[in-house]
Amino acid sequence: MESPLRYFSSLTDPRVERTREHDMEEFGKSKAEWLKGFLRLPEGIPSPRYLQPCFFRP
Repeated sequence: MESPLRYFSSLTDPRVERTREHDMEEFGKSKAEWLKGFLRLPEGIPSPRYLQPCFFRP
């Protein structure tokens, strides 16, 4: 399977460094109903600590 990160590698991140950690969780919580349309979230929105290994694998 091709990595989706390939499509985003040339984009720059406009966020301020200190606010990057929690943005994904906040987005998930604000879009929870929409995400439930195509994801099973029995435990709710995953925390950044849970998702971090998915994005930062060696």
